[in-house]
Amino acid sequence: MIIEEFLKKNKINHNIFRIHSVFGKNDFSKKSYDLVHTSHEDITKFQIKENDKLQFIYENDLLKIISYLINNHKKNKYKILEIANDSVKFKDFYKLIGANNQHLIERAKYPFPMNISASTNNMKKIIPFKLTSTNSIIKNLKKNNRN
Repeated sequence: MIIEEFLKKNKINHNIFRIHSVFGKNDFSKKSYDLVHTSHEDITKFQIKENDKLQFIYENDLLKIISYLINNHKKNKYKILEIANDSVKFKDFYKLIGANNQHLIERAKYPFPMNISASTNNMKKIIPFKLTSTNSIIKNLKKNNRN
């Protein structure tokens, strides 16, 4: 935030991207794998409630957005963009992935990005395409996490 304030105060051209958890096949952090395979133990441990919200961005969408913003940087000066999909309630996300996809695998766990509901309005005004639907993202994650 200090850097952001400095840029604004000194009227330095800037584009700040706040990128939320990136979900996809090349998920180096394994956050999407952990979330797709959330166990009852994790739900209890991280105190995840049904109405808690999460936000993320699908890796293919992130690449398109960044590419578009780089190619159109002159008309998008002085922007701070939250790069994520609309927030989704955990209970709705969990219904989409299905209870049968829980795997109890011993591995390091990451806290889930719950209750982060950043406004994506600026991003939606700038990018000329729709983000991948949550249903499609879940379908791809389930397919890729089987491998």
